[in-house]
Amino acid sequence: MENNEKNNEKNITLWVMLLLLCLVTRLVYANMWKFPWYFILLWILAFANLYLALQVLKASRWKFGSVALVLIVFALGQHWLVLRGFAYFAWSIGGYQP
Repeated sequence: MENNEKNNEKNITLWVMLLLLCLVTRLVYANMWKFPWYFILLWILAFANLYLALQVLKASRWKFGSVALVLIVFALGQHWLVLRGFAYFAWSIGGYQP
């Protein structure tokens, strides 16, 4: 019983850290665009977010609900990365041609 409670506390801690990191990323994206190290910080936060997302999935044993929720949280927290990826993809297939 005690081991199960420790696992639950670890899972909750990982989820809270993931959500807080997503919030910090959104705040950095919205407010720190003037600084020269803006994109460096965004990429560091993206990799930290990816690491935490993988830790959450590892702790939840890759259950379907956890995978779906992590993907949603990651997409919302790292929306700048999703938009940048879409823009690069659209550019590569000639999507911005007149």
